[in-house]
Amino acid sequence: MGMWIVHIPSVEHRAGISHAVLGWLLLLLGAGAFVGMQIVGPLTDRFGARTVVPLSAALCSVTLFLPGLATHAWSLGSALLLLGFGNGCLDVSMNAHAVQVERDYRRPVMSAFHATFSLGGVLASLVGARTLAWGWHPAASLGAVALLSLAAAALAAPALLPTAGSPAPASPRPTAQHRPGAPRPAASGSSPSWL
Repeated sequence: MGMWIVHIPSVEHRAGISHAVLGWLLLLLGAGAFVGMQIVGPLTDRFGARTVVPLSAALCSVTLFLPGLATHAWSLGSALLLLGFGNGCLDVSMNAHAVQVERDYRRPVMSAFHATFSLGGVLASLVGARTLAWGWHPAASLGAVALLSLAAAALAAPALLPTAGSPAPASPRPTAQHRPGAPRPAASGSSPSWL
């Protein structure tokens, strides 16, 4: 994501869009991430992080390349939606594996993982800034990082922890619980307190 962030101005210029349109399109990153997180959580429960993390990393790597190809608002919006989806999938599956590592390590290490993730973002933004200074096209620099990320995912996959036991069934969807005396959702939505 650090590589994408430093390329935002050049991608915006190439797509020929205003700051306002870019602001709206950036919301698609979050929307795509939200959808990806909802889908990959149950898949990680069912197939295990060892299977889902490399696939999510590959998806995120490929979609990182797409904004660099955008030439108008529609193509950029589609690229950002897919990038958000891939990033959401990777975030959830990575964190699921980190929980497993922390459990096996028998002491808190999650904060170290998140710190390393942040340092990676800083490093990526510095590399992205350097490629911009060299005059690289956004598609070239994002594509190079996508290829490196694919290679890193393939190399790291065998080192991931195996899923304990057999694959679990997908998690059930959460359901709303109704307490006696509490207003029903339909009544809450029409009550004057919402005005």
